Amino acid sequence: DNTTSAWHLGRSQIQSRRDAGLRYRAPFVAQRVPDFARRRDAAPGQQWEVPYVDVVVDVSEATVEQVEASVGVVLRGRTPDVRVGLVADWPDPHQRHATLDDPHVEHRLIHETYRHDQRIHFTNTTPPQQPHTPYRLHLPADVRLRPEAIRVLTGAADAHQAGLVEAVSRDGRAVRLERTAAFARAALLTDDAGRVDTVVAETHGVHQLSFNRITVGDGHSTGRTLFSPGRPSVFRRLARRMLSRSLRHRLRRRINRAAG
Repeated sequence: DNTTSAWHLGRSQIQSRRDAGLRYRAPFVAQRVPDFARRRDAAPGQQWEVPYVDVVVDVSEATVEQVEASVGVVLRGRTPDVRVGLVADWPDPHQRHATLDDPHVEHRLIHETYRHDQRIHFTNTTPPQQPHTPYRLHLPADVRLRPEAIRVLTGAADAHQAGLVEAVSRDGRAVRLERTAAFARAALLTDDAGRVDTVVAETHGVHQLSFNRITVGDGHSTGRTLFSPGRPSVFRRLARRMLSRSLRHRLRRRINRAAG
């Protein structure tokens, strides 16, 4: 390029010291490029600077049990490389308030449940789409996904090169996976927010996915949660009935020592 402002003198580093150069670049690229999937898959559960999927959940009218069931699956699912934004009119946690009779009790319980999880962000409005994150998932607060749901959604988007993947229930609840690049291009082509989906359909296409393919049962948030952990096992119930607390404690310590 004769118009460039700089020239590379001699052989490039990647030519002269390829293995050392690739080794040096690996963590820098993996931290910033979510599509560097082969490296990230080798470190499951690790958190990265730029997540693969931004998940947005409007919890304004949700109970803490619904949120724990739906968001919990996202955090513990087979695609943990996510960042979750919980949208609501969050009360001031430092303001004096009633306990059980607090009108914001659900929001306070949700905040207390997730305030130390670094993947969770609390926001009063839907956050803008982040340009470096490949996908954004809009998830209703009362929908319980399967553990593999995000992988299925992103896989469908890649397989069909779709700008939008939708799964809609019979009662109208919609799970939407938006390709960031597609919606950024649509924003350049129209100023009408109501036509963005139409433009995405024209430029990239929309893929419809079965709601039952990615949800558990009818999709409503159910199952074991922090607030409904389920009944103890038969063995645990028998142990509580037949053994004293101190004996159970000593037995638990021996089992943990043997397992560790």
